[in-house]
Amino acid sequence: MAAMPSATENRILILGFGLTTTCVVLSLMRHMLIAYRDSVEVKKPSPKTQYITQGTEDSLKSSTLEKLIESHNYGIQETAARIVADRALHDGTTLDALLWELTRPDRDRREQAIRALYMLTEQRMCPKYFS
Repeated sequence: MAAMPSATENRILILGFGLTTTCVVLSLMRHMLIAYRDSVEVKKPSPKTQYITQGTEDSLKSSTLEKLIESHNYGIQETAARIVADRALHDGTTLDALLWELTRPDRDRREQAIRALYMLTEQRMCPKYFS
């Protein structure tokens, strides 16, 4: 006949079953809570890309563009500088003025004119060149 387990062995066996049951229940509850959290998560809609139309671009005044170029936001600075550069490229008077500045004896003014022409021809937007 097989020997009867002692009371100590029964307690250890019951304790093991209890701990195992507790771990299974807690693990199941954790997975259910994670699934619930993921199902009720509110997702932000992706922002719409907004483009500046030609009408909006043409309606901006020079003073407004100056303020936009001085903005702390690099994207705003770049867009404003691109608008100013496009206007300068299509304005013969501006190009004539820049070329005239290249003939002046003042070194700083010549350097600014060279930088402005470089920026216009390379289409690299650097707002610091407008100051």
